[in-house]
Amino acid sequence: MRIVRWIALLGFALAGLPSPTPASAASYAPAERTVLVKDINPGAASSGSNTIVNVRGTLFFAANDGDHFRQLWKSDGTPAGTIPVRPGAVTHVDGRPGASAAVGDRLFFVAFHTSTPVLWKSDGSASHTRPIRSFSTVPDQLTDLRGTLLFTVGDELWRSDGTAAGTSIVRTFPPDSAPGELTSVHGTLFFRASTADGDFELWESDGTSAGTEVVRNLNLRRSSYPNELTAVGRTLFFVASRGTTGTELYESDGTKAGTRIVDDIVPGPNGSFPTHLVGSGGRLFFTACPSSPTPQHIDCTMLWTSDGTADGTVPLPAEARDAADVDGTLFFLGGDSSDGLWRSDGTAGGTAEVRQLNGGYGITGVADLAFLSARAQTMGTELWRSDGTKGGTRLVDDINPGQPSSYPGDLTAARGSAFFWANDGVHGVELWKSVPS
Repeated sequence: MRIVRWIALLGFALAGLPSPTPASAASYAPAERTVLVKDINPGAASSGSNTIVNVRGTLFFAANDGDHFRQLWKSDGTPAGTIPVRPGAVTHVDGRPGASAAVGDRLFFVAFHTSTPVLWKSDGSASHTRPIRSFSTVPDQLTDLRGTLLFTVGDELWRSDGTAAGTSIVRTFPPDSAPGELTSVHGTLFFRASTADGDFELWESDGTSAGTEVVRNLNLRRSSYPNELTAVGRTLFFVASRGTTGTELYESDGTKAGTRIVDDIVPGPNGSFPTHLVGSGGRLFFTACPSSPTPQHIDCTMLWTSDGTADGTVPLPAEARDAADVDGTLFFLGGDSSDGLWRSDGTAGGTAEVRQLNGGYGITGVADLAFLSARAQTMGTELWRSDGTKGGTRLVDDINPGQPSSYPGDLTAARGSAFFWANDGVHGVELWKSVPS
């Protein structure tokens, strides 16, 4: 089976990748109804852009209305329904990724009282938007685990049920070994942290001190340093280094026996350096090096897919970056050899370029459509959409008309629409939405 895979890989390299004519916007008309949701900071000043969190159809974000700095706002997608949650009361909200999370029907988030970080919760109403407790170090990596919030504070793992009494330390780790990459997989929290020996290994937690333990020490001589933790169904995929096999793809079901290498793609100690792990259609997709990388080219872009077995871990005829699952199909942007929009169902025959684009980024799915930011020859970076066909891949709207860009960012799916921050050249960076036609 391995010989067949390497023959296929050689064929891909010899064939090269297609380079169609770059996309032009000349033949496009607006494909959707795209509107400014609200000019939160009136005039040319900007209100955003901060992380948008979808809590069961309600969008929460931090915004500056000109009078209050990074106040907590919510939106149902209408101007009247886009309002501050507690006007003037919750300002200096931390708008970074990892500083907020949806847990059930509540938002947990971090805000600052003077310089003190405070953990808050909100159900969207003013009366139920309340501080939980303050910390000396900023809480980070807020993650939902079966309706309970798990998060880090420096070298500590914490949990919270939304009350001060129910907010407590789960475990303290050695100095300078902050838990990293908190990932919830079917009721278990996986993360990277240091053991007592100072080695970074894979841990798991059920939210209790007794249930927080090392899954497996993969590298007995030094750290295996698990990274790229990604949930696909009930399986955790991650990247680690075991010394004898180099940096390769691993999987875990939470048991020692079930934590193992998936495939030694580059045999021996050098490793294939998998990266950009994404789950789609029940499979894992990732990029990896087909042979030992040079120090100047560690981040290889060859696309691979895996079902969790060595025989089912195979290369696909494409290079990839910035991939996302869209209704069970992987949409991604070409790597070094092609900047086009591609799609894949996990087979070589089902992996193909959809349309050539320029400088795309930020793919997200709304139902069975992919939305992303990209450039056209006659205009700047604007919002595009694709149904997976060349004809159905088109400019959504020239939000900032002509050559200037609106730079749509932080695309988020909610209520059947794509929400995002953009600058139309008149209102500054504000919240917009596009409703698929």
